[in-house]
Amino acid sequence: VDYVAWQCDQDAYATIGQKCSAQSICFIHENWKKVGLVEKIKSITEKRNLNDLTAGPTLTVSTKTFLDHTNRLASIPGASVLWGGEELENHKIPEKYGAVKPTAVF
Repeated sequence: VDYVAWQCDQDAYATIGQKCSAQSICFIHENWKKVGLVEKIKSITEKRNLNDLTAGPTLTVSTKTFLDHTNRLASIPGASVLWGGEELENHKIPEKYGAVKPTAVF
């Protein structure tokens, strides 16, 4: 489970998601959920930060656009933000870029 969680984090958030192979959806079988895969992914992802460059700006979309989209997704009945969905703290990233914590919507 640890390796699968690490790989899911890498697929979704490595290079700040600015790669052709960035994971945009993750289907998790109920058996993986039962053994805590989602919580393990969240634990790994929440360690990403600007200081060690494991988090950074999204060059193709602004913070406002990213958060507006996240909020629209979270407003779908039954959906919720599992983690992230917030602007990065203490950054100096220009407004035209995205400065958002790694985010997952269920």
